[in-house]
Amino acid sequence: MAQAVESRKVFPGRVRFRLKDDAGGSVLLALPGQKSVPLAIMFGVMFVIFASVDFINIRRLFEYQSDTVFHLSGAFFDGFFVLVWTMGVLFLLGATLLMLFYREKARISGDRLIHVMRLGPLHVLIEYELARIRHMSVENEQGLGRIDFDYDGTPVSLGNAMDRAVAEQHVKTIAEATGALVPIPMPRAIDPVRPPNLVNQTAAGNPFLSAIFLVAANLVPVVGVLLFDWNVADLMVLFWAENVVIGVYALLKMAAISRLGVIVEGPLFLGHYGAFMTIHFMLVYYMFVRGNGAGPEPLASTALAALFVPLWPALLAMVVSHGVSFFYNFLGRREYVGRTMGQQMAEPYQRMVLMHFTIIIGAWPVLLMGQPLPALLVLVLLKIVMDLRAHLKERRAAAQKITA
Repeated sequence: MAQAVESRKVFPGRVRFRLKDDAGGSVLLALPGQKSVPLAIMFGVMFVIFASVDFINIRRLFEYQSDTVFHLSGAFFDGFFVLVWTMGVLFLLGATLLMLFYREKARISGDRLIHVMRLGPLHVLIEYELARIRHMSVENEQGLGRIDFDYDGTPVSLGNAMDRAVAEQHVKTIAEATGALVPIPMPRAIDPVRPPNLVNQTAAGNPFLSAIFLVAANLVPVVGVLLFDWNVADLMVLFWAENVVIGVYALLKMAAISRLGVIVEGPLFLGHYGAFMTIHFMLVYYMFVRGNGAGPEPLASTALAALFVPLWPALLAMVVSHGVSFFYNFLGRREYVGRTMGQQMAEPYQRMVLMHFTIIIGAWPVLLMGQPLPALLVLVLLKIVMDLRAHLKERRAAAQKITA
């Protein structure tokens, strides 16, 4: 029998934002407040310290001289670092405000259980359909009770730990609203019935179509080597640029997994992935493009235009190829089902590290041989084989997860 697929979402229910919550006609469920003034002070002090450092780093960005590729890369690296640091500052600010002003409550309104989280005038309403709630229980937490349940296979906790008798009464009230009493306590488990709209068993996308586009896109560098005298430096820059394309689609995949989650985790991914790609570009540029060449550094605009303008057909082909895979496989075959944000953030690194380590190691013999045409073609073919192998392996793994 098929196992249920657990979908990881920031909020599994429907989320709405309001400046006022109208609770008229609802059955109110009191949730405990938290006295967190000491924590608020601690987070507030940390926020001031980290924000001061962030202000200094941001001011430094405007003082950068970006006349050469080296200086421009340094500015980008610091910019990505500041982005990650700023997310940490915003987290500390949010934690401070939450400790001071956060309140929550729950209510039953019609056929819905509504969890209301309030921060000052802003109300965040998470609505759960009562008919889709399963396996309600009161979990023991340091002698107190916590209300847990499953919603479409996703574990959910309602409020903080509270008096156990109050928690059990709330569970009974919710159960009565569904029309069927639920025994208390009850072990939490994933609903054995597969949620109807989590898995598309027809697998609308075609993995072989994306493989054809992948091979076609990788054949463009072959044309560049044969007809336009592309060398190792051109290929290394092109392969680096492909990882930028992969990073952009990784953000789109994160948005498909969780639209709310990408708001928080997207900038973090952009920051650390961007910093990594900046260092990677500097290695490629100074190892293969500049090499041991004498003479002063050219202007960044001149150097980058000379690098990327001739490569535009191959870059466009890669954008199309990865786009086909995104739409036909990730969305069409619903490969996002059961995938977490952490798994998606790690995926570009897993592909990049092995492939580019192999390609860079293979590029050195080509340089030492004087970049003969056959050696350049072998390097491109090595990239095609590794790309295709990784692509098909990823599709098989996703298909097994969908049909498991």
